[in-house]
Amino acid sequence: WAHLPYDFLGQVSNRIINEVEGISRVVYDISGKPPATIEWE
Repeated sequence: WAHLPYDFLGQVSNRIINEVEGISRVVYDISGKPPATIEWE
């Protein structure tokens, strides 16, 4: 688990959407729950 700056996450999302064919959305789970849990918050 790591805290990443929101502007960095935005840049990564834009690159994925623009450079990976067939991808139109990137979703990050930025909830406070531990990464090992499976339910979305």
